[in-house]
Amino acid sequence: MIEAIAAAIENQNYPLAKSLLQKLKTGGDSNPWLLFYEAKLNEVQKQTGLARQQYSQLLQESSNSKILVAARQGLTRIIFQETQIKQKNREQALSIAQQEEDYHQLGVLVLNVVSNSEKPALSKLFAEIMGIDPYTARLQLPSRAPKLYKVGSIAQLRVYARELETAGIPCFCTSLASINNIGVYEVEQCISVNNELKIIYEKEPGVRKELTFDWREIHQGVEGIIPLFEERIEFNHRGKEQRKTKTLDYAHLCDLHLTRHNSIIRLCDQTYKFQLLEETTARENWTKLITNLTKQKRELALWSEFTPFAESVRDFQTGLAGIEPRSSLLRREDSYWDTAYQLYSALIFLQKL
Repeated sequence: MIEAIAAAIENQNYPLAKSLLQKLKTGGDSNPWLLFYEAKLNEVQKQTGLARQQYSQLLQESSNSKILVAARQGLTRIIFQETQIKQKNREQALSIAQQEEDYHQLGVLVLNVVSNSEKPALSKLFAEIMGIDPYTARLQLPSRAPKLYKVGSIAQLRVYARELETAGIPCFCTSLASINNIGVYEVEQCISVNNELKIIYEKEPGVRKELTFDWREIHQGVEGIIPLFEERIEFNHRGKEQRKTKTLDYAHLCDLHLTRHNSIIRLCDQTYKFQLLEETTARENWTKLITNLTKQKRELALWSEFTPFAESVRDFQTGLAGIEPRSSLLRREDSYWDTAYQLYSALIFLQKL
């Protein structure tokens, strides 16, 4: 009877194969080849999801070497077919993306944090989608902070983002134009009274403005530390002059997000006008300022994984040249750290995490 089922499938007489399988199963036959040919029948009839489950079950439960080989071959065929279909669909989607109006606009694709327990399964899916090996895929999925993964056409990045999200891989993509469209107030002073926050900022050199917001409008923000560099001349053991860049200090920043106003309130210890007292330092005043602000808004969510995120930005400096850092930090030359902070804050802002 098993041979008859195999022959019916080979001759594409699927109704007969199904009838024979049902007859043997009803009769209580426990031959493991029945499950194999049931999987084979589902495979040829394009019910690949069910066939995949049955082949996988055989690989886990059977000890018959011939069945194991046949099941493994069946599973390989299904995976190959699914990969081909996904690749074809992706190519069609990318082709359609080329016709979209914003195709030539640059954007970013960011991978959000994946838990260690999810990594093994998600890394395999990520590898299939991005066409890389599973080991590399696992290293690429972040577990500490969001990670900048691609910079390119926003229309194309949306194609990858949709596929990643469908696979359960958390990600986010947006255009550089959307990032630059967020207003940023670099605050010189702020005064918190009851439910209101008044900020004093410099709209343009020598022109200061005031704005007042309701604390209830602020639900999240970000914190970060940016290194400040200086170039020094040193001499090596041969007395030869060398120029070296060293970290001179660190700038502490805190952004408060006003999503309803599409704006960010940015505080920085290097530019904030503290009312310094003799017994306090600038760092102590900064700590006190942030503490007081967070007390006013106890449920304020502050994201502080900027440094590991910035590490992922290092290799994309050319592609991110279109991002306006919105920073007044004094530097002799531009630093990707300023751009990275603006990008980090904007991504949190746009996702409304």
